[in-house]
Amino acid sequence: MEIENTSRFLPAYGLVVRDSDGRAAIHDPLLAPGDRRRHSVELVFPDRGRHELGAWRLDVLLPLGFFLKSKELIFDREVLVYPRLLPTYSASVRRGGGRRSPDALESRGREGEVTQLRDFREGDELRSLHWKQTARQQRLVVVERQKATENPVFFVVDPRLEDPADPRQSDRFEHLVSEVATAVVLRLREGVPIGLVIGSLVIPPVRSVRQAQMLLRPLAEVMPRPYTDVAKVDVGTARTQFFSVSEARG
Repeated sequence: MEIENTSRFLPAYGLVVRDSDGRAAIHDPLLAPGDRRRHSVELVFPDRGRHELGAWRLDVLLPLGFFLKSKELIFDREVLVYPRLLPTYSASVRRGGGRRSPDALESRGREGEVTQLRDFREGDELRSLHWKQTARQQRLVVVERQKATENPVFFVVDPRLEDPADPRQSDRFEHLVSEVATAVVLRLREGVPIGLVIGSLVIPPVRSVRQAQMLLRPLAEVMPRPYTDVAKVDVGTARTQFFSVSEARG
């Protein structure tokens, strides 16, 4: 949030930005004429999904300090909170609470044509060393290869629970959603196209992290459903990764 004093002559004293509950989110004791200042405000929501963000206002003391002037900065609006992302080590190995397909979270892409030989850099894998050139040049030489085009992977999320009102099952479902969201970001960073299936909803694959919101939005909005609802759809022969809280039923 950026605050600017548009006056050419008068300083602004005691600037306070208050949230919709009247709590002071920003306090700036003095802003000189023509100055501007940028502030960061962190908002923490109780859970994912849609939330109402009430009006925010700016309070400023007039020059003599006897009067308070208020101005509304942010009007009432609705915001969509994306699922919480897990630490990568938590997403790479499941600790129970569901099931998924055997190829879950495989991270290595297939290697294609050699693009270049270059010097070893910190973070390079030893398996990428070109041993003959390393021995010949007496320095570590790495082979860079172009990744072959990855086939899309569909993350198939079963939103059904035996008892959606059960707090324990609900907690497990929330963790599952966070796990899927984390996997979406990780796989897109690796260059793997990812699609999403939630119940009967199918989102076509996207190919970059910049498009991740197309998958994170439905994950932010999904709610657990009873088993009487329609099961997940069939995506044919596409590569799939299944996420489910409950054990599979026949």
